[in-house]
Amino acid sequence: MMLIGICMISNVKVHADYEFKDSSNGFDIFGTMNDLNVPIEKQSQLLEKINAGKTLDCDNPLFNIMKPSSVGWDNYGNYTEQYNYPDGSAKRIEITGGQLLRTTVPASISDGNYQSSTYWYAWTGAKVSYSTVNLSAYFYADFQGTHDSGKITNVYDNTFYAIGITVSSESLTINRANADSYNPAYATYQFVKTNSGFSSTCRLRLFVPKGSSAYANFFTA
Repeated sequence: MMLIGICMISNVKVHADYEFKDSSNGFDIFGTMNDLNVPIEKQSQLLEKINAGKTLDCDNPLFNIMKPSSVGWDNYGNYTEQYNYPDGSAKRIEITGGQLLRTTVPASISDGNYQSSTYWYAWTGAKVSYSTVNLSAYFYADFQGTHDSGKITNVYDNTFYAIGITVSSESLTINRANADSYNPAYATYQFVKTNSGFSSTCRLRLFVPKGSSAYANFFTA
């Protein structure tokens, strides 16, 4: 699904006495802020910045070099990278959902020697996502890996939701289908984001290396 979108502006009262720019696709800004653990006392201030056409810290290129507040995988292989900013805004990069299948290649026994089993995984319908207070972008992917291989077989259904931001020039590509000894397989969802008169090229990337878990990252230029 390829969406070339622009936020439609409407005056909708959604919380307390604040009116703000809402997208026509039903983006739930309060649900998103709560999911991102934005402090309650900061939420109204962020809405005021959006209404005033000001750039949130999560969209400000001055903070591009900021390190994540937390990075990690859970027991199911889900990947999360969280950033928290001075004005209370936040962003998160995730690989979640879909069906994660874990198994082992059967151990081999030969010449009286026991060889340990090799770890293998395949993930279909994984959701690779990037979320800030006023933007959510994601795509789905199928990929697999072993101790000596990493492969992306399919990427699809790239989508975005936004408030106060124009998104254009979308593309979704498998840049490297198979990992090699030095480089992971990777795929990119690329788009141009414009807000407060500033445009930047954004890239949400999935990486599938050899011998370790998949991860994702988000780049702007």
